[in-house]
Amino acid sequence: MPLRRLEDPATVAWKLGTGAYYKGGGRPWQLAHVRPGVCYVGLVYKRSDLSADLRHACCAAQSPSHASRHD
Repeated sequence: MPLRRLEDPATVAWKLGTGAYYKGGGRPWQLAHVRPGVCYVGLVYKRSDLSADLRHACCAAQSPSHASRHD
């Protein structure tokens, strides 16, 4: 099994800083204008470096909803 690569210091700092800000009650990002009755979905794909098979990829999805807002 291949070893995982470490992230660069700037990426680690961004993730730690953003996480701490959010846990402290801040909201680092939010959709500016959400229309009622509309579903917004964000998808991200990238090829996985953990497999020699190039057909493998990883995916992330995010679907913010009005019910999950902290206003």
